[in-house]
Amino acid sequence: MKLIARSPLGEDSERTVTLSMVYNGSPTKGQPVFLENGLPMGSLRSVLARYSIVEATPEERAALEAVGYSILDSEW
Repeated sequence: MKLIARSPLGEDSERTVTLSMVYNGSPTKGQPVFLENGLPMGSLRSVLARYSIVEATPEERAALEAVGYSILDSEW
C-alpha cells in the first residue's frame, strides 16, 4: 500500500509500506507494525507524520481495520 505523510514538520513524503504482524526485531511480538523496505517505521514517526492512504487494496484496508488502524484516504 502507499501512504503519504502530511506532517507540518516537513515535506509530503509518499511511502510504500506493508502491514505485518511478524517482525523479528519487535519488542512487542504480535503487535501490528508498518514495514518500509523490510524495516519497521517507528510509532512516534507514524503519529507525527499524519499518514493518509494514497493506494491500498480492499484486503490491505481490511487488514488495517482489523488491527485498529484508522487512516483516512489522501485528499491531495
